Amino acid sequence: MTRPTTVLVLDDNKINALSSLTGFLTDRPGGMAGLTLQGLSDPAALDGYLNNHPEIDVVIVDAEFEKVSNQMTCLTAFRTLVRRGGPLAIGFSQDAYGRLLYPFAVCQLLPPSKHQVVVGWAYKNDKGLAEIGRLLDLIAASDRALPAPAGLRLCQPEAPITGEFMGKILKSRSDAMLWKEMSFSHFPYADLALAASIAERTAIQKIGKYFAEIKEFQLQMAVDEFHPLGAQAIFNIPEKPDRGPKKRAAADPKKEAVEAFAQAHHRFFQAPELVDIVIEHDLYPKGRRREKWWKNTRLKTVKPSGGGDGDRQEPQ
Repeated sequence: MTRPTTVLVLDDNKINALSSLTGFLTDRPGGMAGLTLQGLSDPAALDGYLNNHPEIDVVIVDAEFEKVSNQMTCLTAFRTLVRRGGPLAIGFSQDAYGRLLYPFAVCQLLPPSKHQVVVGWAYKNDKGLAEIGRLLDLIAASDRALPAPAGLRLCQPEAPITGEFMGKILKSRSDAMLWKEMSFSHFPYADLALAASIAERTAIQKIGKYFAEIKEFQLQMAVDEFHPLGAQAIFNIPEKPDRGPKKRAAADPKKEAVEAFAQAHHRFFQAPELVDIVIEHDLYPKGRRREKWWKNTRLKTVKPSGGGDGDRQEPQ
């Protein structure tokens, strides 16, 4: 007899998260049949929890964990899951600006895994709950291949323009430090250069390149009908009143636009792990980055180790 699919919900407010997900799944046709939910609030405990609970098939990961840790975000959780090679993982976050860049970072900055680990991303609204239910149904149907997730279509490295966005704006530690500083407030180039340990001229050049990349990113996102960023004004050159010819000449609209983007997504750019992840990404063998990210995961049913009385699903 095939055992239920066991789902771990990783959320700093695990009681509310479990209640919301259970309520939605219970009310749909078929209810909770074939599903078992568990909860965990701290991403630092994820690795040990999975070691002690080999029955976990899927981990649903929140974006941020302010109630239990100011040092970890979903980047820690997904890095753990990718390094382990599983279980399967689904991102589940608020559709607020500060959280909308996380799936791009997960797909583009973390190393490619041997087996597919990240199989979807949804947002905490009615549409997102429906997407979670759909993904869990697909995973439970172990004889079917998982299709490439629509929620990550623009985030995958193969996607035109948006698929290379993280690698272009976060190439090195100095890039990560620049973005972190700009996400706090408006600073002169000299202060930004000092924070990133680079020359002021280099900071000016980098921010000019960021402007071009953000503009292309915005144009691509604006035509998307699925992602929450689609058709939203995430890239704007700030409009300011006429301040006279001298002050107008001193204005730097490209820098202001990049700073506006950084501050709109300040939660992401201030993620404690981001600098380390960018450094690790910069050290990856470049040939590996050409590996296809989506591996058309098919699940197979295998006997669990340790004499268990059920079957377990593993990606192949």
